[in-house]
Amino acid sequence: LTFGVGTSDLTWMAKSSIIPFIFYFQLFYFYLEGRKSLFKPLLVRFYRRVAANEIYNLDTYYHENIEVKVRELIRTARNQLDYFEVHRDYQEIRAEAINLFLAYEHINLQRHITDRTINILKQVQSFEELNKQRYVQNIIEEAGKEIDRQLTGPDAEKIQRQMLDSAIEGLSKGFMEYNNDPILPIVRNVVRRHVEKVEKLSPEEQGKILALSDYQINSIRESDRKAKEDYLKSEPKGLDSAAKSHPTIKKAMEAWGH
Repeated sequence: LTFGVGTSDLTWMAKSSIIPFIFYFQLFYFYLEGRKSLFKPLLVRFYRRVAANEIYNLDTYYHENIEVKVRELIRTARNQLDYFEVHRDYQEIRAEAINLFLAYEHINLQRHITDRTINILKQVQSFEELNKQRYVQNIIEEAGKEIDRQLTGPDAEKIQRQMLDSAIEGLSKGFMEYNNDPILPIVRNVVRRHVEKVEKLSPEEQGKILALSDYQINSIRESDRKAKEDYLKSEPKGLDSAAKSHPTIKKAMEAWGH
């Protein structure tokens, strides 16, 4: 640095050293790096012989190479055929499983419809029996009112005297025959009046006497609707735990009945 600072014409020295710098740079590059790659023998004939040898080997072993390749392809094809057999067996098993599941669900559906029909018939029978008992109860209540009316009417004393005579006659015989009982004819008259009233009605009108009311019909309809909803919301039976754990079936079961 002291020499450079003390030099009066540094620019001239730099310009004059360009050519020597280029010369020595090329010289050192050749001896250090360039000689490794610049000067090489032209081995065209050697490469031609190598290429010809490769072509000869390819032609000589072509059939063997093709045979080896074909054997590999045949082995792969056989493996694929084995997979196809497995896939076909799986398709048959799956189809059979689906058919069995559908058949089982069809049986369950028929049983469900049969059970709902039986329940409806039982409810109708129960309501008709209830209506019949209610109609008979009305007759009994009317007969009771008629007895009370007779016992409080002008013939009350006569009826009571006849009742007493019938009771004394029964005590004397040791059993009651109700031959002179004044109450029994009153009850018979009430029952006979209702029977005659019913006999005069047409079959349609007689059926309306024990027909179900709107409340009873709605009750049966509501009960059947609830049984239907319970069946639709219940998960299908016959699926094992492995099938239920499958993602597709599990997703279907989560949305079942919604």
